[in-house]
Amino acid sequence: MISAETILDSMNHGQRNITFKRLDTNRYLIGTGCCFPDGDELHIVLKRDGRDWILSDEGYTMMWMSYEGRDSIAVLDDALCINGAELSDGRIIVRLVDRSVSDCLQSMIRVLSQAADLLQSCR
Repeated sequence: MISAETILDSMNHGQRNITFKRLDTNRYLIGTGCCFPDGDELHIVLKRDGRDWILSDEGYTMMWMSYEGRDSIAVLDDALCINGAELSDGRIIVRLVDRSVSDCLQSMIRVLSQAADLLQSCR
C-alpha cells in the first residue's frame, strides 16, 4: 500500500508551487495556487478512501456552483468524463489508481477549473 508521503513527494515532482497541510490522519489539503473566479483557491484534499487514495474537493465545487443557481451536474458531466473524475455524494473525486499521481492532480485541477469556466460562460 502506497504511503501519503510517497504520494505527496510524487505531486511535488513536475508541479510548481504545490503546498501540503496535514488536516488529520490520512487527510491532506493540497495547495495549488489555482483559484475560482471569486478568488477562493481550488479546494483539493488527498485522503484515504478504504484501501485507496483519492483527491476530493469535499463538495466545495458543488456548493460554490449552487450559490450561482446552476444545474451543477449537467454542467459538469463532460468535464468529469474527459478528466477521469467522478461525482460521489456531491464531491468531485479523482481516484489515484492506474495513473501517475501528477496526472491525477492535473486532472483534478482541470475539472475544477473547467467547472468554474463553464459556470462563467453560462452567465
